[in-house]
Amino acid sequence: MEFWNSMDPEQQRIMGDALRQMLLVTTVGTFLILIIHVLIAWIMMKCFEAIPKQYHQVGAWQVWITVLPCINVIWHFLTYPQLSRSFRRYFEAQGRTDVGDCGERKGMYFAISYAAANVIPCIGLLIAVYALIVQVEYLKEVWKARKLALQEPPRPDPAQYS
Repeated sequence: MEFWNSMDPEQQRIMGDALRQMLLVTTVGTFLILIIHVLIAWIMMKCFEAIPKQYHQVGAWQVWITVLPCINVIWHFLTYPQLSRSFRRYFEAQGRTDVGDCGERKGMYFAISYAAANVIPCIGLLIAVYALIVQVEYLKEVWKARKLALQEPPRPDPAQYS
């Protein structure tokens, strides 16, 4: 408080304006990041909805946990690779072997780089850029798998009738 009182009124006004602008930028930035996380969770939810439930490796609702700060650093390791594994299990049950890993490796790369970007100081921003690129590539791959799953009607599982 002594620091504030030692300034003349013009300096106090300038400092107050700067603090208000910083608060506004921080609030808007946080809100935009939250919107982006919700959009990504929605995309992943739509991907899970394209897969019959018996092939899900994790509950589809768990993608929404990735929106929560701090918890998402760990939760990405559970949801990203598991979504890809769910697609792969579904396609294998359909007899499809041409779909690769459905983005599982990219999902794991994203989870690792996202965690590193949040934990390692200084170079975290550089890692975050890499994480963003890998995440976009991953989402493109699972969206492609989603389209493939939606266009192909599910065939009955022969093991189910044995």
